[in-house]
Amino acid sequence: MTEPQRNPVGDPPRGLTAHRIGMIAIIALFVIPVALSWSLFYSGWKPVGTVNYGELIHPARPLQTPILDDRFGKAVPEDWMYGKWTLLYLTDTACDESCRQRVITLAKIRLGQNRHIDRIQVALMMSGQSGFATLAEWLRPEADLITMAPIMKDRRKTIGNFEVDAMEGPVFERTYLIDPLGNLMMRYPVDFDPTGLRKDLERLLKLSQVG
Repeated sequence: MTEPQRNPVGDPPRGLTAHRIGMIAIIALFVIPVALSWSLFYSGWKPVGTVNYGELIHPARPLQTPILDDRFGKAVPEDWMYGKWTLLYLTDTACDESCRQRVITLAKIRLGQNRHIDRIQVALMMSGQSGFATLAEWLRPEADLITMAPIMKDRRKTIGNFEVDAMEGPVFERTYLIDPLGNLMMRYPVDFDPTGLRKDLERLLKLSQVG
């Protein structure tokens, strides 16, 4: 009776194989849903009767932000843009009345998502830290809003994230959408329509379970 042939190189270690499979599964769980959601936007797929309101940034660009400080003088965590869909308003000046109203509108859009509220965050990025002083006039210390600004030497690098050669119009006084992987994905008109932005966000939340 002949013995069954053995694999000359031996079987792969079970622990190593299981570990690799586990890592692949984790990566797929977090990355694929986000990639699918914005790839459907970029491919032009959309349910019948729907149109993207925001302007797609193609290809989506990873944000490269140096050290940012918040309005309390503390460093903003480096991973601030990861794990949630971010509605970010970028202003070049102190946050004036129009800036305030747009930030408040973004906060209302977030609150309107009900059970998805924890998947969204709102951020205000200022081009310089001198503008922080004006926030105390209307923003409560406990407000659920990420505020940030670069130090002067990093201003050019930080703002450069939002300059897209193929896109016209101002970079500042705009709202941007950042996906949970930290990619700049869409931008909106200066005087954006809240309904249009809300519908874009709801579609992305439905397409992706990440964030």
